[in-house]
Amino acid sequence: MKSPTLALIASLTASCATIVGDSNELVQLKSDPPGASVSVVNEGGENVFQGTTPTSVMLKKGRGYFDGETYSVRFERDGFEPGLVLLDTGLSGWYVLGNIVFGGLIGWLIVDPLTGAMWKLDDSVLATLQPVRP
Repeated sequence: MKSPTLALIASLTASCATIVGDSNELVQLKSDPPGASVSVVNEGGENVFQGTTPTSVMLKKGRGYFDGETYSVRFERDGFEPGLVLLDTGLSGWYVLGNIVFGGLIGWLIVDPLTGAMWKLDDSVLATLQPVRP
């Protein structure tokens, strides 16, 4: 009987967050007013992106085994105070519930933590810049 064996193997090797998600996340960067320069720096201090709002950037969700990445997003525009937004990871629902429901012990402990797919980032960051006061 191959069916029960295949079902058992599938349940033990499933990694829901990796199957459904990805190790990277597309994040929209917006400012009010638009046209601000934006830079994204990872937790290690490396500048991973520079551009002008509105824009989007593909960011890695994981920093290492069971370690999500954190980003500092800085917005600057002439005549306005700079804005700084901290973008941090949270646990993906697919990682938490998907691996429980589908029995993905290997996915829960190995695959999703190694790929970073266990994490999620907000898909949009908006900075409202305040005018410089004279």
